[in-house]
Amino acid sequence: MNSAHVGRWIAQFEERDQIFILEQTLELLRNSYISKNDYVEMIALILGNQRNRPIFSQSAFLDIQEANRGTSQRDLLELLETQAEELEGVDIVTLSRSSANQRVAEFNSFIYLDDVCFSGTKALNDITWFVENFNLSNVTIRVCFLGTHKYATYMLETTLARRFEGRNITLVIKENGFIKTRENRLRYSSCSEVFWLRRNGIDLPDWIQNPEIYTSREGTERTHFSPNTIFRNMADRYRFEYALTKAGFYILQQSQNPAPILKPLGFSTFPGLGFGGTIFTYRNCPNNTPLAFWWGRYERDGIPNRALDCWYPLMRRIGYNQ
Repeated sequence: MNSAHVGRWIAQFEERDQIFILEQTLELLRNSYISKNDYVEMIALILGNQRNRPIFSQSAFLDIQEANRGTSQRDLLELLETQAEELEGVDIVTLSRSSANQRVAEFNSFIYLDDVCFSGTKALNDITWFVENFNLSNVTIRVCFLGTHKYATYMLETTLARRFEGRNITLVIKENGFIKTRENRLRYSSCSEVFWLRRNGIDLPDWIQNPEIYTSREGTERTHFSPNTIFRNMADRYRFEYALTKAGFYILQQSQNPAPILKPLGFSTFPGLGFGGTIFTYRNCPNNTPLAFWWGRYERDGIPNRALDCWYPLMRRIGYNQ
């Protein structure tokens, strides 16, 4: 990422906002970017923790992400396996969707590890499939992430407990990420650490045909402000969120029929302006973050595409193969 690349990206915003957005984005990335070195160092700490050794010896790691939902889990487990090979007495066992029933039955403890959890839906679907497909009961499932969001871990714990009722499954879900944790629960919206535009923070553009898609449900808007490590003062938070939301609506306007889950502040199945993610990784730019950071193409392929070519991304995003 060089100055020409950043200059091309920032030039798409209104001139009066460009320096401000650059400063805010730099501060955000300093606080929110997880590098490959961060991954490697954290895995080393996890493997080196003597209290984890008995768990590793009795458990199997799950490599059960659907093929068309990314490779973050597989990539993370490969790093884990590579480092474990250099340590005496640490053996990593993994199970996949194609594992035989007899092999899965050898274990009564499993570990679901992934890099970043945003909504929790992917982990919810994966773990539900695993338990139901292999008809598990009387087992322990540990769930942990390098980065996570507090509502996601709460949702995972409550929903999985309800789904697995009667199976005697013990869920051990790590509330915080090993590296990053973001507050995004409704009751703490004033100090939320995701982009969450305040109530009446922007008027929806006239071109929108289904305003209910981008209108938060009553009682779910952010109404107050408390400083945190991501947003240090109220004025800067509003200005940054407003600029990203405005850019996101411009991007959406260029698509004839944007998907309902595609929002200015990132993918979300809930009504509103989007998830507003503030965690980024070296592997990929998550689609739960504002569109202005990742929408578009780094390089043109000669085939015009108004929807993609309307914006130049700051960070590269590799989409799921679906």
